This record gives sequence, C-alpha cells and structure tokens, in this order.
Amino acid sequence: MVALVAGILPNVPGFLSMTGVVREVSLVFSVLYNNSWFVGFFLGAVVYWILTKMQNPKTEKRRTIDM
Repeated sequence: MVALVAGILPNVPGFLSMTGVVREVSLVFSVLYNNSWFVGFFLGAVVYWILTKMQNPKTEKRRTIDM
C-alpha cells in the first residue's frame, strides 16, 4: 500500500493542474504528470523493493540431504 501511494502521490499536483482545480503548479509537477506512467511505475517499484529488503532480512539457507 505504501508503494502504491508513493507511486501516485507525485502525480497528483500535475493532475489537479490539468483538470483545472489548481491554476498553477511548478513545472516539475507538470513534467512528472506528463510522464506519470513511468514515474508511478518506477517510484512504486523502488519503494516496494526497499520495503521488502527492510522487512525480510537475508537468512542463510541450509541444504539438507534426505536419506
């Protein structure tokens, strides 16, 4: 859920500007909104990857031999 919000949140000001709710936003937000598919996907993927690395510490897998 955090990754979803992180992927959507940067695009909201540009969306509000394009729909006319907000008159002016920074050029950065307009560019982010114009590339929202890429921004949302990659930002969400990076946040998801970071959160999974933080949550699941590496554990050494041991091989067992069944006889």
